[in-house]
Amino acid sequence: MKAAFGFAFLSLSIVAMAGCASMEPRSEAAPEARVLTAEETYIARVEQIARRRGIDVTWVNLPKFDGKTRATLAQE
Repeated sequence: MKAAFGFAFLSLSIVAMAGCASMEPRSEAAPEARVLTAEETYIARVEQIARRRGIDVTWVNLPKFDGKTRATLAQE
């Protein structure tokens, strides 16, 4: 019984070490944050409000803003 327990423990230890050794090192640098466009910000706001109200939104035509609309949204 002791031999079986020792063998199982040794086997699990070897598998654990092999698994850790095969992992790639993680990059410490976080990916650069991307600035959202006015259209993406609007879509995110609408979808967030819809989720809170239990509404499922399906975009058929994505919004496209001109310069005046972008300026108005930036002030909000």
